[in-house]
Amino acid sequence: MLRKISYWVLVGVISCAVIVLIDTYKYQLDQKKGTVTIDAKASELEPNKAISASFNSIRQKELFIPKYISINSIGLINAQIEQVGVEPNGAMGVPTDPNMVGWYKNGPIAGEKGNIVLAAHYDWYNGAKGAFYLLNKASVGDQIVLNNNNQTKVYQVYEVKYVPNNDISAVYEAFRNTTNQEITLISCGGVWDLLTKSYDQRFLVKGVLVN
Repeated sequence: MLRKISYWVLVGVISCAVIVLIDTYKYQLDQKKGTVTIDAKASELEPNKAISASFNSIRQKELFIPKYISINSIGLINAQIEQVGVEPNGAMGVPTDPNMVGWYKNGPIAGEKGNIVLAAHYDWYNGAKGAFYLLNKASVGDQIVLNNNNQTKVYQVYEVKYVPNNDISAVYEAFRNTTNQEITLISCGGVWDLLTKSYDQRFLVKGVLVN
């Protein structure tokens, strides 16, 4: 009788051990499956680096620092552009060469939303014509082209007008921000003032991107 009891006790112990081993194996398997599933979902949430790089590449190709400007309607063809900032007196810098056009480097570049501002001389000290000598001949509908040899942006003129020199409202008008891609060209105009050695007005040409 004792042997029979011992036998069944042994069978019970072995059965319990087997059940424990099976449960342990299933638990480990489930854990592994869970880990694999979590990893798969996490990987799906990661950004696709190849696609992101492609979009960034496209975006970069659309943006450029302008090097040349053309306004065919007034005979301005590929005038060279240089970068200018702000002078100590707070005014926008201007090119030191009358044939150059100054791009305000603290503003947007071509392809960005905002107002690209460029300025050039109407004339020069020795009476020579400046790059924007005929800017006041520009009309609504004319096209302004910016390029850097490889890329081009085309703007269409929608407004031309004179504004007072050294008038804060005129400065705001020239540099006002916009959610569109626009361009503002500035040159001297009006009457020469011998006292201030400057013209009493500024001529503005404003355009919006069309291509």
